[in-house]
Amino acid sequence: MVRVFTNPIFMCLEVRTRDVKSWKKFDFESGQWSYGTETPPIGKIQSFSYLCSTELSLMCLNNYGDYNHREDWTLDYNNNWIRFEVERLPRDHPGFGRDPRGYILIIGGKQESNGYLPMTEVLLNDETYGNKWASIGELNKARASPGVSSSMKNGTIYVVGGKGSEGSTEILEQGSESWKIISNISLKYPEQEYVSAILNR
Repeated sequence: MVRVFTNPIFMCLEVRTRDVKSWKKFDFESGQWSYGTETPPIGKIQSFSYLCSTELSLMCLNNYGDYNHREDWTLDYNNNWIRFEVERLPRDHPGFGRDPRGYILIIGGKQESNGYLPMTEVLLNDETYGNKWASIGELNKARASPGVSSSMKNGTIYVVGGKGSEGSTEILEQGSESWKIISNISLKYPEQEYVSAILNR
């Protein structure tokens, strides 16, 4: 499965770190794809990692293959990968996304001893908060590998499907401190590795 993420600067593909350590970016002016620098040494990861673009940087976040992995990396302006020292809750198969402010979201996942997780975190990376991961409340349904997206118009964050979710979709509205399930939206096949997108919302 290929996941594509976009912003006005570039587009990037997720990478398989087991056999290929590469990612691509898309230049909108030339209309051409090109390879970026080799991905960082992500250690014990067995299958996939995740590339998440922000306005200022590109982050490579551990996603699959290790319950205890804490190593995340960021790409600097000289195209060098630098270890991101801010630790977060270790988990396997979380969902990733961005909130309307541009902060990175890590949603759900699973641990070897605790099973599917309801925990959510947001990376607060600005002058007000500094760099730290903070909780934004627990989901009503623990889930692994959900789709995560957010509305730029109203600030609502959507979490869709994932293993353990029973097909449910949850939202966190701007200014709210608790997630709620949307009762009229249910997926027929509540599996993992979902990707979600918001169109014209």
